[in-house]
Amino acid sequence: MREKTHAAVSRAQTGRKKSDYEKSVVRQNALRMNATYWKKPENAARAKLRQKSTFARQLREDPNFLKKAQAGAKAWWEAHPEEEKARGRKTALILNSTYWKKPENAARAKERVRALNRAGAMLAGRAINRFEADVWGEMPLCVEYTGDGRWWRKLPSGKSINPDFRIPGTKAVIETFGEPWHPPSDEKQRIAEWESVGFRCLVIWNLKWRANREKEILRLRRFLASVMPS
Repeated sequence: MREKTHAAVSRAQTGRKKSDYEKSVVRQNALRMNATYWKKPENAARAKLRQKSTFARQLREDPNFLKKAQAGAKAWWEAHPEEEKARGRKTALILNSTYWKKPENAARAKERVRALNRAGAMLAGRAINRFEADVWGEMPLCVEYTGDGRWWRKLPSGKSINPDFRIPGTKAVIETFGEPWHPPSDEKQRIAEWESVGFRCLVIWNLKWRANREKEILRLRRFLASVMPS
């Protein structure tokens, strides 16, 4: 009996035949793992970038390097004049979310909401991307970013979903979809899922946001006006 080929074993394991696209991805990844691939002149630029990223990763994992980096940052901070230190402390205070909740800072909060959202999200360690931060910047301060998995809800089907944004005090959520990760059918499915637990949902697509930003902002504001108490 002949031995099974690699392709036959792969089909037996996955239960289906791989598409041409999947085959090309597998071949491309296997080629990149080959050392000769990086020695070719046409791949020199990518090889250099790969070497830099590998070196950077090794540095981040090196405890001695981290100690030196921390010591260098401390020395850099101590070398600054007191005026610059005071300005830095003030900036750190402004980035604190409690600062913006004070009534005397309300006007300034509205002017700098986009920068606050992006910087605040990064400081809090939230997994927010540029598209989400851009959309968040067009929302009122009360809208909360939950795309980091902090607000899961269980559906009648048993499945759990987590929105990108929620509007406290209402039964409404907002989802931001990127085309590489979400097919067009995901929009109707996600809206139906949220409706099954009594929530209204608005889906904003990345390509539509970039292609016609003003129209999408208007659609976002209409949705917010329809769900938020007047």
